[in-house]
Amino acid sequence: MQCRISIESFCVKSINHFVQHLKWFLNSKTMVHSTFKNFWSVKVVYLPTLKKKHTLLKSPHVNKTAREQFEVRIYKRLICIDTCVPLKKQSFLRIIYSLQKLLTTKSYNKFMRSKINIFI
Repeated sequence: MQCRISIESFCVKSINHFVQHLKWFLNSKTMVHSTFKNFWSVKVVYLPTLKKKHTLLKSPHVNKTAREQFEVRIYKRLICIDTCVPLKKQSFLRIIYSLQKLLTTKSYNKFMRSKINIFI
Protein backbone atom coordinates (compact mmCIF):
# COMPACT_ATOMS: atom_id res chain seq x y z
CA MET A 1 0.00 0.00 0.00
CA GLN A 2 1.20 3.46 -0.79
CA CYS A 3 0.12 6.97 0.12
CA ARG A 4 1.42 10.22 -1.30
CA ILE A 5 1.05 13.58 0.42
CA SER A 6 1.88 16.75 -1.46
CA ILE A 7 2.53 19.83 0.67
CA GLU A 8 2.98 23.46 -0.32
CA SER A 9 4.00 26.17 2.11
CA PHE A 10 5.44 29.67 2.34
CA CYS A 11 7.68 28.63 5.24
CA VAL A 12 10.34 25.90 5.06
CA LYS A 13 10.42 25.43 8.83
CA SER A 14 6.75 24.46 8.97
CA ILE A 15 7.26 21.79 6.28
CA ASN A 16 10.27 20.33 8.07
CA HIS A 17 8.40 20.34 11.38
CA PHE A 18 5.46 18.58 9.75
CA VAL A 19 7.70 15.87 8.25
CA GLN A 20 9.30 15.22 11.65
CA HIS A 21 5.90 15.07 13.30
CA LEU A 22 4.63 12.71 10.61
CA LYS A 23 7.56 10.33 11.08
CA TRP A 24 7.01 10.35 14.84
CA PHE A 25 3.28 9.72 14.33
CA LEU A 26 3.87 6.72 12.06
CA ASN A 27 6.53 5.21 14.32
CA SER A 28 4.57 5.68 17.54
CA LYS A 29 3.41 2.63 19.46
CA THR A 30 -0.22 3.10 18.49
CA MET A 31 0.54 2.92 14.77
CA VAL A 32 3.10 0.13 14.69
CA HIS A 33 2.57 -3.48 15.57
CA SER A 34 5.17 -4.59 18.07
CA THR A 35 6.17 -7.60 15.97
CA PHE A 36 7.26 -5.53 12.97
CA LYS A 37 10.26 -3.27 12.80
CA ASN A 38 10.42 -0.51 10.23
CA PHE A 39 6.77 -1.02 9.40
CA TRP A 40 6.53 2.30 7.53
CA SER A 41 9.00 3.72 5.06
CA VAL A 42 8.72 7.48 4.65
CA LYS A 43 10.46 9.14 1.72
CA VAL A 44 10.59 12.89 1.24
CA VAL A 45 10.96 14.23 -2.30
CA TYR A 46 11.98 17.86 -2.64
CA LEU A 47 10.08 19.51 -5.47
CA PRO A 48 11.18 22.77 -7.13
CA THR A 49 10.50 26.04 -5.33
CA LEU A 50 8.12 28.41 -7.08
CA LYS A 51 9.24 32.06 -7.00
CA LYS A 52 6.78 34.82 -7.82
CA LYS A 53 8.16 38.34 -8.21
CA HIS A 54 6.00 41.47 -8.09
CA THR A 55 7.19 44.95 -9.04
CA LEU A 56 5.37 48.06 -7.78
CA LEU A 57 5.90 51.74 -8.49
CA LYS A 58 6.69 53.77 -5.37
CA SER A 59 5.01 56.95 -6.59
CA PRO A 60 1.62 56.93 -8.29
CA HIS A 61 2.31 59.81 -10.70
CA VAL A 62 5.97 60.20 -11.76
CA ASN A 63 9.41 58.64 -11.18
CA LYS A 64 9.06 55.40 -13.06
CA THR A 65 12.58 54.44 -12.03
CA ALA A 66 11.57 54.34 -8.36
CA ARG A 67 10.27 50.80 -7.94
CA GLU A 68 9.99 48.18 -5.24
CA GLN A 69 10.28 44.47 -5.85
CA PHE A 70 8.71 41.76 -3.70
CA GLU A 71 9.17 38.01 -3.89
CA VAL A 72 6.95 35.17 -2.69
CA ARG A 73 8.45 31.70 -2.46
CA ILE A 74 6.31 28.59 -2.36
CA TYR A 75 8.15 25.48 -1.16
CA LYS A 76 6.87 22.06 -2.18
CA ARG A 77 7.44 18.56 -0.82
CA LEU A 78 6.09 15.18 -1.77
CA ILE A 79 5.95 12.58 1.00
CA CYS A 80 5.64 8.93 -0.03
CA ILE A 81 4.51 6.51 2.66
CA ASP A 82 4.86 2.79 1.97
CA THR A 83 4.09 -0.25 4.07
CA CYS A 84 6.37 -3.26 4.04
CA VAL A 85 3.64 -5.64 5.17
CA PRO A 86 0.36 -6.08 3.30
CA LEU A 87 -2.56 -4.47 5.08
CA LYS A 88 -6.28 -4.56 4.67
CA LYS A 89 -7.67 -1.57 2.84
CA GLN A 90 -9.90 -0.63 5.75
CA SER A 91 -7.05 -0.39 8.27
CA PHE A 92 -4.90 1.54 5.81
CA LEU A 93 -7.72 4.01 5.16
CA ARG A 94 -8.15 4.53 8.91
CA ILE A 95 -4.51 5.53 9.11
CA ILE A 96 -4.94 7.88 6.16
CA TYR A 97 -7.99 9.41 7.85
CA SER A 98 -5.94 10.08 10.99
CA LEU A 99 -3.22 11.65 8.82
CA GLN A 100 -5.81 13.90 7.26
CA LYS A 101 -6.91 15.02 10.73
CA LEU A 102 -3.27 15.76 11.51
CA LEU A 103 -3.00 17.93 8.40
CA THR A 104 -6.08 19.99 9.18
CA THR A 105 -5.27 20.66 12.84
CA LYS A 106 -2.65 22.66 14.70
CA SER A 107 -0.56 25.38 13.15
CA TYR A 108 -0.03 23.50 9.89
CA ASN A 109 -3.23 24.89 8.48
CA LYS A 110 -1.99 28.50 8.78
CA PHE A 111 1.06 28.20 6.56
CA MET A 112 0.34 25.17 4.40
CA ARG A 113 -1.84 24.14 1.54
CA SER A 114 -1.91 20.38 1.50
CA LYS A 115 -3.52 17.59 -0.47
CA ILE A 116 -3.64 13.89 0.19
CA ASN A 117 -3.46 11.68 -2.87
CA ILE A 118 -4.01 8.01 -2.13
CA PHE A 119 -2.59 5.37 -4.44
CA ILE A 120 -3.42 1.82 -3.43
